[in-house]
Amino acid sequence: MTPYPMLEKYFHNFFINIFMHSSHHVRSVLDASNQ
Repeated sequence: MTPYPMLEKYFHNFFINIFMHSSHHVRSVLDASNQ
């Protein structure tokens, strides 16, 4: 366990948001290239 659970939760959400955003961006690029 880290001594900063709130900070750990913040970074976890931060990386989740980046991952979701980048995967959505990749998916939209693939959709555009298929058309």
